[in-house]
Amino acid sequence: MTKLLQNKPIIKFLGIALSILLIVALVPQINIAYGSKDDVLADTGTEESVEGTSDLEGTEGTEDTESEEEGGLSDENALDGEILGEEEPPTDEEAGIMATALPEENPEVIAETPVDTTPKGLANNEDGQTIEGDVTNTSSPLTFSGNGDYTLTVNGTLHSDIKVTGGAELTIVGAGTIQGLGNSSVIVVSGSNSKVTLGAENDAGPTITGGKGSEGPNNFNNGTGTVGGGVFVDNGASFIMHSGAITKNEAGAGGGVFVWNGCHFEMTGGEISSNKAKDPDGENGPLRAHEGGGIFTDAKDTKITGGSIINNETETTTDWGGGGIYINNNGTLMIPSALITDNSAAGLGGGVAGCPHAKIIIGENETTSTGQLESSAAVFKNTASGTSYPLNTVLRFNVPASVVSSGKNVPSGDFFLTGMGEGEIAKLLNGENPGNVVNGKLTYGWSTKYTLENKDYASKSFEVDLAQDYYCTLASYISADNTLVRGDGETLAWRGFEVGLPPVNDTAVSDTGLWSREIGIPVGQSYESHDATLCLTNTATADGSNIARSVIITGNKSGTHGGGIACNGAIKFGKFDKEDKTTVNPYTISLTKKIVNSLGDPLHIGPDDVFRFELTDKETNERYEGYTENGNLQFTLPGFDAEGVKEKTFSLKECLTDKQKEAGFVSSIPDGIDVLVNLSVKKEVARYKEKDNNVLLTSTTYTTEVSSVQIGNQSGDDAATVTNTLNLKASVNIPVTKVADGIPAETFTFGLKDVTESIDSLVDQADNKITLRDSTNLAEQALTASDKTATIAVADSTAEAVPGTDAETFKFDYAPTTAEETHWYAIAEQPGTTADVSYDDTAYLVKVDVKLAKDKRSLETTKTIWKTVAGQRELVQLPETEIGVSFNNVAMKYDGFNLGLTKQILTTLEKSLPLNDRTFSFALYEGENPTDAMTPIAQGTTDASTGKLNLQIADGEYAKGAFEEASHEKEFTFTLKETPLEGDAANFITTIEPATVKVTLSAAGQRTTENGRSVYLVTPMVKTVAVDGIDVEVANNDIMVTNRYAPNGTWQFQAKKFFYGLGEPSDCSFSLVEIERAPGEDEAISSIAVKKDLENKEFTPLVASVTKDKLATGEATIEFPAITYVAEGKGKNQRNDIGDHYYLVTENGDDAAKDKTAYVIKVTVAVDENDRAKLTATETVRGYADDLDSALNPLVLPEGERPTFYNTDTYDLISAASYSVYAASGEPVDQVCYVDPKIVKNLEGRAIKSGEFAFKLIQVANYNDTEGELISATTNDEFGMVDFDKANNVSGDLENPSCLAYTKPGTYYYRVIEDTSKGGMNDQSVLYSDQVITFTTVIKQDEATGQLVCTDMYYGWWDAATNQNVRFDEQYADYETQPGNIGDMSKLNPDWHPTINNKARPMDLQVRKTSVSDRDEGLVGATYALYMVNENPQGDIWLAEATSEEGGWITYKNVSLATNNLYYFKETAAPAGHTVSEFRSPYFYLVEDATSANGYALKYTDTKYFDAAEVEAAAIPMAAAEAQALQADIAAQAEAAATDDQTQPGHSADGNILLTYDKDGGVYDETTQVEVNKLDTRTHEWVEGAKLVILEKESGKEVASWTSGKAPQKLAKTLNVGTTYLLREVQAPGEYRLANDVEFVIDNYGNVTITRGTENGNAELSDNTITLYDTMMDAEEVEQRERETTREVPLDTILAQTGDMLPILGIGLIVLASLIALIVAGRRRREGKDDKN
Repeated sequence: MTKLLQNKPIIKFLGIALSILLIVALVPQINIAYGSKDDVLADTGTEESVEGTSDLEGTEGTEDTESEEEGGLSDENALDGEILGEEEPPTDEEAGIMATALPEENPEVIAETPVDTTPKGLANNEDGQTIEGDVTNTSSPLTFSGNGDYTLTVNGTLHSDIKVTGGAELTIVGAGTIQGLGNSSVIVVSGSNSKVTLGAENDAGPTITGGKGSEGPNNFNNGTGTVGGGVFVDNGASFIMHSGAITKNEAGAGGGVFVWNGCHFEMTGGEISSNKAKDPDGENGPLRAHEGGGIFTDAKDTKITGGSIINNETETTTDWGGGGIYINNNGTLMIPSALITDNSAAGLGGGVAGCPHAKIIIGENETTSTGQLESSAAVFKNTASGTSYPLNTVLRFNVPASVVSSGKNVPSGDFFLTGMGEGEIAKLLNGENPGNVVNGKLTYGWSTKYTLENKDYASKSFEVDLAQDYYCTLASYISADNTLVRGDGETLAWRGFEVGLPPVNDTAVSDTGLWSREIGIPVGQSYESHDATLCLTNTATADGSNIARSVIITGNKSGTHGGGIACNGAIKFGKFDKEDKTTVNPYTISLTKKIVNSLGDPLHIGPDDVFRFELTDKETNERYEGYTENGNLQFTLPGFDAEGVKEKTFSLKECLTDKQKEAGFVSSIPDGIDVLVNLSVKKEVARYKEKDNNVLLTSTTYTTEVSSVQIGNQSGDDAATVTNTLNLKASVNIPVTKVADGIPAETFTFGLKDVTESIDSLVDQADNKITLRDSTNLAEQALTASDKTATIAVADSTAEAVPGTDAETFKFDYAPTTAEETHWYAIAEQPGTTADVSYDDTAYLVKVDVKLAKDKRSLETTKTIWKTVAGQRELVQLPETEIGVSFNNVAMKYDGFNLGLTKQILTTLEKSLPLNDRTFSFALYEGENPTDAMTPIAQGTTDASTGKLNLQIADGEYAKGAFEEASHEKEFTFTLKETPLEGDAANFITTIEPATVKVTLSAAGQRTTENGRSVYLVTPMVKTVAVDGIDVEVANNDIMVTNRYAPNGTWQFQAKKFFYGLGEPSDCSFSLVEIERAPGEDEAISSIAVKKDLENKEFTPLVASVTKDKLATGEATIEFPAITYVAEGKGKNQRNDIGDHYYLVTENGDDAAKDKTAYVIKVTVAVDENDRAKLTATETVRGYADDLDSALNPLVLPEGERPTFYNTDTYDLISAASYSVYAASGEPVDQVCYVDPKIVKNLEGRAIKSGEFAFKLIQVANYNDTEGELISATTNDEFGMVDFDKANNVSGDLENPSCLAYTKPGTYYYRVIEDTSKGGMNDQSVLYSDQVITFTTVIKQDEATGQLVCTDMYYGWWDAATNQNVRFDEQYADYETQPGNIGDMSKLNPDWHPTINNKARPMDLQVRKTSVSDRDEGLVGATYALYMVNENPQGDIWLAEATSEEGGWITYKNVSLATNNLYYFKETAAPAGHTVSEFRSPYFYLVEDATSANGYALKYTDTKYFDAAEVEAAAIPMAAAEAQALQADIAAQAEAAATDDQTQPGHSADGNILLTYDKDGGVYDETTQVEVNKLDTRTHEWVEGAKLVILEKESGKEVASWTSGKAPQKLAKTLNVGTTYLLREVQAPGEYRLANDVEFVIDNYGNVTITRGTENGNAELSDNTITLYDTMMDAEEVEQRERETTREVPLDTILAQTGDMLPILGIGLIVLASLIALIVAGRRRREGKDDKN
């Protein structure tokens, strides 16, 4: 070692070597540190998958890689012994085959031990083991290997899989169950000479179940998927099944049994059932279900001589199928006899189906019955839906070797029947072997590529019903059979379809030479089809009796073809040895059946159009029967056994059934016709070979083909056509029904006439109506020269009605010559002569439309019936439910009539008076001048409320008398008497004298029902009435009886009498006399004459006396007798007191003692407005005179005061009627009393303005007077107070002004009138109150002081309903708790004043909010306040606030604008993405507009000062009456709005007036505007690629995001005002640092403010632009970022990538070697020093 270390060259070499080793060891670690492409793939779970190759047709897919074991020969070449070429098959990639990735091996699954089982480790290779009970093999699978024979008896249940290999032979017996563990096949038999025998012949056998299949052979689907759920036979092994069952197993292929090529399978008994070939890895996995639900066999010597294959299924969608059995392309199946029925396929061939290489031989067996032929396979009653063909390109198009022509290949596959359209290509691209689709076309082949053109082929003519039982695409031999059960008369054993193409000559396959035909195979005849596709459906319904089938195949199901059996190899039913057959195929003559109707229209022929024909061979007299099917007529005839051209003549005859004849069918060949047929016969030899070229069957086949067919002399397209005619016919019945009621027995006759030719002259058919023309009598048309008559005899019906009887029916038959015809008939009854019988005079018009039906096979008839109606030209159509006509004859009955009478009372002034519940009695007598002894024919009393009376004349003789007249009219005479009134009722009312009444009756009859019986009721009608020769001109001919009443009334005058003096008063009297007229000015009263009556007599004075006793108190009432006024009429000698009367009232007696004052009283007599029976007398004091010789002085007395007479025994006092006097001094009083009333005006709905409303205070004589002396006129102040002294201060006292002054005693009455006549005061936006405020004062003279004092004053209101004044209780203090205060003037509350309430009319105001960016966009969420301009110091008044809603509309409810105010809007909150407007809206005001829907309009102004003149000019005024009407209308609309959902124009839904502010389209906002720049801190250049977001600070919600570029990011209408936002950079580009967040906010007016984030130059703000800066990172930061972004690789990944532990060991060795080198070098240095020393 020392020497070694001393060798410098070696040391130097080791150092270099160790360095290199260190670098090599570190490379993987560097790779780990910085990552690699492979790491990323592994880390993300992505693998570069290699598309694995899959078989082109499941196991059939080996056709493209066929016979790899045999040197690359393709299946068809290997099977047929022909070699197309010696080339090696190309690789999968060259062939375009998609490779499928192999699934990972499943880890070993240990099944859970069943609860009731015995775990036991069974010994392998042990003979004679017996399983009793329930045993679970803990060492599964139970294995038998090596040469040796073993027996396993299973009597119980064995939970285990079984494996037999290495030449071992295992026999499994017993009646128990072998339950697989569910992770493989239950039984696997593998290896040459290995063999399993299941069960024993004629004995029970075990059940194999629960298998899931094993991994398939490598050359089956490249080893993918599972096979052999129950039993898997591989590598030359054998499986024999004698008994037992293989059930409920599943695998990808061969759900029950899978037998691979080179193996052997034989079944002599037992059952294979309920197994399934299914997708082993689910719908989404790459694997798919394949063939063989029960059995999959590729063995060439498969024999099934007994047993059942039932209820198995394959779910394949890509392979040929085989629900029960599938024979692969190497396989051959021999079955001596089989029943194949009740199987189903989603494709074709529910019983048996053969794919492009299949050869299927159904041979025959001869039975013991002489001459009876039994087919070796009974294939019938299977089903095929034809909806699912295999999605596999090699099954759709294949080119196998011909079975006839050596070296030739023929096209084969599903394409014949599916066609190759674009949709089919798309389907196949999702299936198996899509690589065979090249340029949108299918290809096939290795050395020679064939391309199939996209054509329809036979897809248009093929029907699935012809392939229910059998479908084979290459070669088929079908033996004769006459043992199956078929329907009566069935001569065909099979019906089918055959199609093919000639052998290919080049690589392009098209439809050139395509032939197809429907065929029939007669019972007892064989059929051979080669190089063609054959589809068959058996006509049998059951197997023949006493025929035993050795193999039962039933209940199986396929996802594609072959529900029972599917074959890609060869099947031979019958004898197992080679056979030579001579087959003479029958041939088919095809004819076409056509039908035309009698109008010449061709008819569609459907499945129900079956016609029977007979075809007779004129040479042999053989007769053949044929039936049409959908217009096709085929005869299947025996073929010929000699080649060449032949000509045959037949006789064709049609045999119509009686039903067809009745339907109108007529044969064109009733006596038969010759049919000439030209034929050619061809001979071919077909060889059916196994895979190893062993010939199973040689058939010498003679095929007869039809060259041409000619019927009679027909030629062209109709040469082989038989045409029938369908004669169209129809009939219509018109039943006649007769009903009799209340009449004797009688016979009735009816007539019918065809009026089709004259219909246009009889009726007008315009406007969808049938109207008789003026000259038409439809009954006469029917009864004049009737075409048909009917007679009906009806029994007596006086006791009970005789119901309708269809005694006759009019029937019509039609055979039209055109497609549409119309027939018209008139029907009526012949009138009879029996008295008192009403014969039905109804006439009927019947229209029959005959029309060709849509199918053109029949006629449609439509019957429409109209009937006449008396007095009408228009006919009435009967309902469709009434199919006939009906006539009803009944007895006649005569009704009475009513004579109407109405009582009225008229005044003598011709004014109507109410009856007031008075009644009046009347009686009607027949004739004139009735005697007192006569009995009235009608009498009655008027109704107390209406005055009406119906005098009911019940006698029907009057109706009969009128009806019997030719005109049905007659005049009758009666007398009407009124019963005189008695007692008070007679006052002022007169009754009528007896009156002669002439009544003209018009009688008419109609059918009706009384008490369930039909009658002809004749009803009289009062046509005219004349009373005393005067016609009654009232619409209902009521007699108006008028009584006269003289209106009357009374008047009684009263006056006052006062006595002053020291002594006793005396009796006194007074006179009242009517004078002619009122005195004139300065005219002495004595000059006026006394008025005279009608007799020219003067008015007798009325006298009123007052006794001295009544004057004891100094005061008495003077009362005159009442005067009665009457209005007897306006005639010359009739008293009529209506008008003005003047009366002179004086005191009688000595001039020295009496009061000589004379009063003139005016009395106005008029009709009471409320009661026209009364006269009212209105009294007015016209004045007084000091004596009769003096002139009249005017005098107005306060209400309640009466004219007064004064008497005294002291004669030095002054007497004055018009002045108050002081009794002691006799001097006039010179004092004044002042009073100041006030009211309050209240306006509901809005603020009141000063001067808004005007009022007048007037003095009236009575409370209900509407006019009087104006005291004061004024307006309200801003508080609503109305102070009348403001305008009329009569006191002159500025501190306590008053508007009322009194200078004499009395009671004074006032009314407050709201004055709406002034401009601006009649505001239509206000609902004015109708309340009447009154004010009353009582002024008296203090007797002690002589002063005038107000002893009572109070406010009240006029109650119009009760016609009285009501005092306000509220004006008295504590009126509720102390009712006694009411009326006590001392308790008046001086601060209380009555209030008049006006209401601002309900109004809604709306304005639309929009955006400046889009004036059509309504903004939601904007809030605006509404203000009213106010010039007072308190400023403008806020009225309301509202927020915009859908469409941008802002609506202020119930704001009630006034016509004399200015208003404006001001925004308080902005909508999203917009700013608050800084400016108010333009001012606007309300004006009246009579042209608008609500009476108002808005006007706009720019000045704040309200110009009344401008408002007045802008308004469109309306008259006072219009304004009043508008107020009423609006009030009514408001009331209706509560119940009416329909909005009035100009109003809201709730009835409010709706005003719209529409200036400039409403109000609008600017959008928020923010721009963001992204710049470099140093260069201020644009930074691109930065990812930026804006977030709401509070919620974190992302509002905007973008990636920066070379321009500002503009955010318009994106951000909201008042919200704090964060501008954040979430990803910086390149080598830039992330910028800090910038916090900013936008104020109400759109100005941006940054509140955080500008420090260190991070950001800056310019106007509304935010600039965010990015700063470059230094090198260390860049490096750090790269390290942070490098992926961390887990430790297990590191170890896997560095080749286990070698790098780590290498590093360790290098470090160790370096340490040793350092130590050695150190020692050498020391040693060298020591040597020197």
